[in-house]
Amino acid sequence: MTSKTIASIQTLISNKISALADVDSNLLFKVVANKGEGNFDGYPAAVIMPTGGVGKVADTAVNERIFTFQILCYQEQTEQGMNKAGATERMTEICDAIINAFDIDPDLGREVMKIEVVDYSFDFKQVTGTWNFATFTINAFVLVQHY
Repeated sequence: MTSKTIASIQTLISNKISALADVDSNLLFKVVANKGEGNFDGYPAAVIMPTGGVGKVADTAVNERIFTFQILCYQEQTEQGMNKAGATERMTEICDAIINAFDIDPDLGREVMKIEVVDYSFDFKQVTGTWNFATFTINAFVLVQHY
């Protein structure tokens, strides 16, 4: 079991997202990053960001911590030749894969107590280009010895 730090759990989530593949075994994401990006080298892209956490004393020797992360997914519709229907279909496929990945492996290979996909949302923006977005909020529960 790895140490229970923000960085180690972020890496576990990032590795899980990086390995997601479609029915033909093609990786779903071209880019998976652990920091905010302005432009990506390919799409779809995902960014895994820690957003906070809480903790409490579970008993005299153990703290329970909940680390919160967001998975930010991006699919552009113009430069890579993805039309609206294709981008929407791809984003739906990605979101189903993320939900399924955490349903199948709810403790990240026994590295955490459990993972909850607390919230997810979809969005569409037209700024300099057109984008499909999805945002997932993930809680990772861990127990830490504090003696």
